[in-house]
Amino acid sequence: MRILVTGGAGYIGSHFVHAAATAGHAVTVVDSLTRGFADAVDPRADLVVADVRDRDAMRQLVARVEPEAVVHFAGLAYVAESVAQPALYHDVNVEGTRSLLAALAGASTTVIFSSSCTVYGDAQGRAVNEGVPLGPTSPYGHSKLAAERIVDAHCAATGAVGFAFRYFNAGGAMPEAGLGERHDPEPHLIPNVIAAALEGRGVDLFGNDYATPDGTCVRDYVHVLDLAAAHLRGCELGRAGETRGGMIAVNLGSGTGHSNLAVVRAVEAKAGRPLAVRYLPRRPGDAGALFADNTRARQLLGFDAGRSKIEAVVGSAWDWHAGRAAQRKMPA
Repeated sequence: MRILVTGGAGYIGSHFVHAAATAGHAVTVVDSLTRGFADAVDPRADLVVADVRDRDAMRQLVARVEPEAVVHFAGLAYVAESVAQPALYHDVNVEGTRSLLAALAGASTTVIFSSSCTVYGDAQGRAVNEGVPLGPTSPYGHSKLAAERIVDAHCAATGAVGFAFRYFNAGGAMPEAGLGERHDPEPHLIPNVIAAALEGRGVDLFGNDYATPDGTCVRDYVHVLDLAAAHLRGCELGRAGETRGGMIAVNLGSGTGHSNLAVVRAVEAKAGRPLAVRYLPRRPGDAGALFADNTRARQLLGFDAGRSKIEAVVGSAWDWHAGRAAQRKMPA
């Protein structure tokens, strides 16, 4: 299958590209490399450096590749940054999606959109399914919801198979393939706690007065390899002609919530020592608790989140980050 992957040099995208190439698909990656890394792209894939908002570049690329499936990861994904720069998030996440779909024109190419659980807002401590009312609490969440609606309209108009995969918190790594999570700056909890442990310093957590068991935010951590497998399955369903005439929203999460403090404890278990924790004020836009009801993913995709136990997510991330730290310390 010919698969076009936007944002394939990023964290989740690079893991999917590796999985798709390993499965024998012909993969083309388009990434601006503004936040992605060329060395994260599997060498079996073709890398094109371009911005998804560049309509001419997208038209030319689609015409050349003639993709049977498009997996759209390209976008910005930091809640705090979106609060500070809402216009930027609209431009990249919403207008970038519009540009990509314009390049597909009337084609019935399968479209898999990388969405987010932030479209739900604060679920108040209950597992959320795809039918609950949507209520984003950040510009990031609003941008993902707006892009979902554009994908839905495109699929309805063209008869394309479409999925909006609403990720919960992606985590973990694939050290054996040299793949892991790296951002600059790093906004995500697991890599930040691991970095603190490796560097021998304390950890900052935002908020300890939420209505959760220990007062810290509760999130659902799903292994990045489980996400990659779900996207491959989506491509296969698209080739089989499932769900034509509209987009289906699907939660991708482990189905279990873990607090920020529980993540710290999991890293402490790997590090073999306790970490000092400092509590800072809540961040604007953060929900207190979000975790998935992934019934639809299990039924539609055969999704079992088998790698998404918190110990496996943290453990694989630890192995990748610790390996990179060791390499940096090696003499030249």
